[in-house]
Amino acid sequence: MRVKVHDEIDGVHASTLEAGQKLYELIEPAIVRGEEVVMDFEGVKHFSPSFFNWAVGRFIERDHDGKLSQLLRYESLPPLGWSSLEDVIENATRRREDPRWAAAMEAAVRKFSERSWE
Repeated sequence: MRVKVHDEIDGVHASTLEAGQKLYELIEPAIVRGEEVVMDFEGVKHFSPSFFNWAVGRFIERDHDGKLSQLLRYESLPPLGWSSLEDVIENATRRREDPRWAAAMEAAVRKFSERSWE
């Protein structure tokens, strides 16, 4: 499966969780079937870790048998995009390999989100 990310996320901004969720939902059936997915980022200019967390981070966290790296390919991803993606890969891999660290991070995020900002 080949995905022109620019066309699927409606533009140059791969920076929202909604765009990441949209891409995830598009590629998830192919990944489940064990098919290769090529994500072509030509024309995409802006990136964020939250986009990649939603688009691929969840796949990485569930990839206990190490097959995902053979199924996902990235093309035309500029350095800024690679930087965001690498951060997500590192974080998702750590979450998968160290459940105690993942639980601690979730607790910290939950505590932070409950904080009063008055």
